[in-house]
This record gives sequence, structure tokens and C-alpha cells, in this order.
Amino acid sequence: MALQNIGSVHLSAGRLEAAREALAQAIEVNPSWAAAWNGLGAVEIQGGNRQAAIAAWRRAVELDPSNFDALSTSRPSWSTTASSPPHGRI
Repeated sequence: MALQNIGSVHLSAGRLEAAREALAQAIEVNPSWAAAWNGLGAVEIQGGNRQAAIAAWRRAVELDPSNFDALSTSRPSWSTTASSPPHGRI
């Protein structure tokens, strides 16, 4: 949880690479932690990496289908791609 919080602080300060590193470490420690995947999606979309963001948000929703943050955050990105949202729903 601490690494995800550190990632969020870096993201808020605009330090995308530091945020990405902290969130990647959080995911390495606990690959099934949906919140860390959701945070990684936020980092990637702010860095202009739409496909990486969508992949991270999809993983967050796969891990926690009720993850409203990932579903609501990723909606604009899905609407501009040929891919459909996870499980065909938003």
C-alpha cells in the first residue's frame, strides 16, 4: 500500500516516471492489487500512453469487477479506440 501511495504522490506532482516505478514495484509485490493497476493506468494516460493505460485499467477491472475508479477513469479512452471495455461493459 505504501508504494501505491508513493506512486500517487509522484503522479500528483507530475513526476510520471517516479510514479510509474513506484506503482510497478507495488504490482510486483502484489500483482492482484487492483488499485495499483488503476494508478498505473492514470500514469500511463497522463504520459500519453493510451494503450498501456487501457491495458492497466482492464487488469484492474479483471481483478476487481466492481472497481468503479478504473471503469469511470478509462471510459473516455475506450471510446476513442477500436477495443471494447472489459467484459463488454462500462
